[in-house]
Amino acid sequence: MIDEKLNGLIKEAMLDHKEVALRTLRLIKTKFMEFKTNEKNVKNHILLDEQAEKDIIKGMISAWKKEIAVCNNAGRPDRAASLQEEVDFMQTMIPQVSAEDIKKVVDEIVNDPSEKMGSYIGQIKAKFPDAEGSVIAGLVKQRMSELQ
Repeated sequence: MIDEKLNGLIKEAMLDHKEVALRTLRLIKTKFMEFKTNEKNVKNHILLDEQAEKDIIKGMISAWKKEIAVCNNAGRPDRAASLQEEVDFMQTMIPQVSAEDIKKVVDEIVNDPSEKMGSYIGQIKAKFPDAEGSVIAGLVKQRMSELQ
């Protein structure tokens, strides 16, 4: 689990003078701590497991990407670049599924263009829960158009 390694990673980033890594790891640690101490999670005995960690980091990535767009529109490319560095680092913290692996499964599963796209996406998402939905949707749409 990431949470168990976090203090070691922070120490390593400090010793190596990796500013982006240090800043991002501290943000992640804060989000994990907020999750652990959230009254609702404590009351319902919800623990910070590996899936919760991935979900938190994915949520942070999503929020940072939105903030990057806002910064670019507001004429703050310096802030957008800083946020992008943090996003790039966060993406290294969670396992990534390659589009090629997803495409292989899409080619196997998608064989009827009259079937609803959502059912195919659900099947593929079950095999690759960490994959981005937009990537899966794009590959399914491409495959369905090839079959028509």
